[in-house]
Amino acid sequence: MNGYILTPYQRRHRRAVSDLLFHSLYTYTHLDWYDAETWLNGRPSVTRLLWLDGVLLGLMVCDMPLNGASWVRIASVTPSAEIETILSMLWESTRDAVREAGGRLVCWLMSDSWVRLQIPALGFRQYDEVITLRRSEKSVPQVRHIVGLHLRALEASDIDAITAVDNAAFHPPWQNTREHLRQAWRGAASASVAVLDEQIVGYQVSTENRKNAHLVRLAVSPSLHGQGIGAALLTDMIAHFARRHIHKISVNTQKRNTNSLRLYRRFGFSRNWYDIPVWCYPLQDRKESQP
Repeated sequence: MNGYILTPYQRRHRRAVSDLLFHSLYTYTHLDWYDAETWLNGRPSVTRLLWLDGVLLGLMVCDMPLNGASWVRIASVTPSAEIETILSMLWESTRDAVREAGGRLVCWLMSDSWVRLQIPALGFRQYDEVITLRRSEKSVPQVRHIVGLHLRALEASDIDAITAVDNAAFHPPWQNTREHLRQAWRGAASASVAVLDEQIVGYQVSTENRKNAHLVRLAVSPSLHGQGIGAALLTDMIAHFARRHIHKISVNTQKRNTNSLRLYRRFGFSRNWYDIPVWCYPLQDRKESQP
C-alpha cells in the first residue's frame, strides 16, 4: 500500500486521534448518546486508523452490528490528504471487519456535505431519509380510553422489556441496543411505558433543551399496532411538557415509516423539510461474493 499502514485504535493513539478530530475540516460524527472518546474506548466498535510514516491520515469507526446492521459513527480525514484515496482505504478495511463481525448492512447518515460527495464512489446507495416534524400547539390532544392500559414512568428495571419492544417494533438498521436505551432513559426529561395485562407493550423517551422538547423514541409492540397505545403515550408526553409550559416539540422518523407519519400528523406535527438522507451498503459474505 505504498507505505500506508492500517491499524485498529489503541489507547496510545488517543492524542493523535484527538488532534485529527479537532483540527480536520473533514470530520463526520454520528454519536447519539455518547462522545467520540466513548465510541473509541468504551463502546464495542470496529475502528480503523490509516497511517503514513507515523502520521495519522484518517480514522473510521462503526458500531458493532445489531441484528446484522451497523452504523458509521466517526469518519475523519486530514485536510492535507487525498480524501478519496484515504476514505476508500479506511472503508475497505472497516467494511471487511464489520462483515467478519456478522454485519450484513452498513449505514451512513448523510449530515455532512463533504461525505455526500465521497460515499457514492464507496458503493453506498440511498436507502431512506430521516425527516423532522415539529409541533407548536398549546392544546393537549384527547384520546380514547383503552381498557386495562396503564401508563407510568419508565424505570431502570424496565430497560430489558423496552429493548424487546423496540427490537420487535423496528427492523434493522433502526433498532436500539439495551445500552443505548439505558443511556437515552438516563438523559430523558420524560420517559414512560404503557402496561397492558401486566406486560410492557410500549414506551416513549423524550428530551428537553432550552424550552424545546424532542421525542427521541416511541415504540409499540407490533401485535398491538393500531390500538391507540402510541397515541396514548404521545398524549402523555405532550401533557407532561405542557405542564411545564413547553409546547415546541420535534420528532424524527423515517420517510418510509408511514404509520408513524400518520400518527404525528394527526397530533399536529408538520414536516420542516430538514431531511437527512440515509445511505447503506449491503455486505455479502465472502463466499457469496465469489464467482
